[in-house]
Amino acid sequence: MRVSLPLGRLLFFVCMFLIAVIVLIPMRLGLDWLGLDERGVAAREARGSVWNGLLTEAQFGGSDVGDVDAGLGLFPLLIGRARLSVARDAPEGEALG
Repeated sequence: MRVSLPLGRLLFFVCMFLIAVIVLIPMRLGLDWLGLDERGVAAREARGSVWNGLLTEAQFGGSDVGDVDAGLGLFPLLIGRARLSVARDAPEGEALG
């Protein structure tokens, strides 16, 4: 017995697969693609997806930044610019400056 799928259903599954691959790009792979190591960004560990991840013991240039939440901005990427947003919580008793 042969089962034929209409082109619409096959196209839907292919598109969903491609969207899932893009959404689940690991942070480490995204940092390598953007070439941030050449710009002085380093981290001991990168976890999560490129859209919402965590950089453990991050450094920028020669400065220790600590653990930061990082994510690639979607809208700047649509116009051809990669923008990585980072934020960190201040440790107790320390103010961010």
